[in-house]
Amino acid sequence: MQRQVTFHGPIKVIKFCNATFFQFSGGAFEYPFPVLPTKGEHDYNTCDACKLLQRSIVEDIKRHFKKFPNCCKLHKKLRDVKSRSKEGFDKKKFGNVPQLVADKIIFTQQHIVNNIKSEQFLEEITDYIDNVVESFGQMPNNFGPPLYLVYYLEKMIGLIEGRNDIDYDRKDLVVHYFKKLLNPPKLPPQDFEAFAKIYERWIDIFPFKISYFKDLKSRFENWVPMDLMQGEKRFNRYLGTEVSRQLSQSEFVEKLTTLTMQLLDSIDSTKLVEDGLIDNIDKHRLELASMHHRTKQKALFLGYNNGEHAYLTYLQKWLKNEETYFLTVKQLEIELPKLTGKKTNCDLTLNQKTPTTLHSFDDLFYDPENITMYLDALRKIDQPVISEKNTWLKRKGNITILVEWIEVLEEKGKIKSIKKHDLIPLLEKKFSGLSMSKDGSNFRKVSSSQKSYKSDFLKLIK
Repeated sequence: MQRQVTFHGPIKVIKFCNATFFQFSGGAFEYPFPVLPTKGEHDYNTCDACKLLQRSIVEDIKRHFKKFPNCCKLHKKLRDVKSRSKEGFDKKKFGNVPQLVADKIIFTQQHIVNNIKSEQFLEEITDYIDNVVESFGQMPNNFGPPLYLVYYLEKMIGLIEGRNDIDYDRKDLVVHYFKKLLNPPKLPPQDFEAFAKIYERWIDIFPFKISYFKDLKSRFENWVPMDLMQGEKRFNRYLGTEVSRQLSQSEFVEKLTTLTMQLLDSIDSTKLVEDGLIDNIDKHRLELASMHHRTKQKALFLGYNNGEHAYLTYLQKWLKNEETYFLTVKQLEIELPKLTGKKTNCDLTLNQKTPTTLHSFDDLFYDPENITMYLDALRKIDQPVISEKNTWLKRKGNITILVEWIEVLEEKGKIKSIKKHDLIPLLEKKFSGLSMSKDGSNFRKVSSSQKSYKSDFLKLIK
């Protein structure tokens, strides 16, 4: 069945993450539509009590439906509605409302009776109820509830409460769900523009200018965080779609705080220094100090709410901790030559390896005669990354696999110590078509989904 939804009210244009969205302030209108019954042990077609109840509901609704839309002040406004398709209100399009409402009540009761003893009874029953509730259609904002939805919910509460053949605790959970639909908590409408402003404030204050994160900035600037604005998703088979609860602004901020912590926790500064990925300690200290100062200033003068101060606190503590660490590294860089009488570099001091200036890929290896065997390992895994002629195979995840290969060669002592930004041009020259980030960031973006290849390389590289 093809549903038709008509939007009403002024259109608000919202710019969000380099995308344009349209928000209809007047809500939506949709005519009701039928639902199908589910099968089970109880069948309303053979139940005299169900058929009697169905007929009585039809007669009851008929008496009320004659007055619609003049039944109340809110529904009366439907007569003046002009949709964006230029069609006005049409009572005929509501269909045989008395029969539709009666069927939905009988079908829902049957579904509850047939599924109340199942292991996943509550999810099974509430999913069907959600489907039925949606079938009542939609009314524009301030036009009243969907026609006879309140009647349906009140009738279902009475019917289920009156049954003695249902376990009390399970019956109570189902009735509670109907009551929650009848009297939903009064939450402010989800303001998409407000969410956009919250996210933009987070983008503005997160330290994307630090070398660790600079490659991520464009990704987050162009990412509309719909997943962060919704609760956990699950599939409702009766609606035929994924459903999730819309989050409040405070819950959205909590998710941004969690994201902040995850991004910060992904950085291991000691490993970056050991791997030679921080070349200029003084420059990096200036980056950290600048971002720390900027974060404090923004927190003082911009309108961050109480919830947002949680991720601001994490950012400031993390930046201060990074500053302290790199100050220590710098002091070691200065003091160690005095103690040893040798010149040093902080990258080498912590790594305790001597860097080598290498001019070709083959110069990397202590045993050049075995290079062919090492290269074959890149071809023998389940997802080969190079061809027989050493051409780079462009597939998702292949650079991560190459990083794993380099790590295994280092662990087994097959290649000489070299800074990653010096290693990259050697790899790109060896493997035609390979293109890596010049700042070495590929070496700190290891996907957990690719970790299994490391064990393969450990077996293949002797």
